[in-house]
Amino acid sequence: SAFVTGGSGFIGGRLIRRPPRSLLAEWTPGQHRPAGIWVTNLGTSRLPETVGLTRTGRGMLTEVIRLHEDFGLGDFEGRSFRGWNHHVTLVSLAHAYALGQRHVQLGRLGTSYA
Repeated sequence: SAFVTGGSGFIGGRLIRRPPRSLLAEWTPGQHRPAGIWVTNLGTSRLPETVGLTRTGRGMLTEVIRLHEDFGLGDFEGRSFRGWNHHVTLVSLAHAYALGQRHVQLGRLGTSYA
């Protein structure tokens, strides 16, 4: 893995002050290209947490499929934003409850999701 940081810089001859950004790359030995690249503003002091967050995306597709199949995320057929917002909120709450129950059953309650 590589971790490079940067912050303010010059654009068009003017000094632009921005919060520091960091580039995190996952590199498999012997490969010419990184397996993954992430840009973050979390800073170098939180490197272990940043690496953990990059790994959460690997199970994301599975959870999106669960939201559609098990919780009905794609079943909304209304026309109003208010109705859609209500539907998505209830789906999100049901998913969060089920995820919490799964962590209780696995004995991982109180541990990091990363």
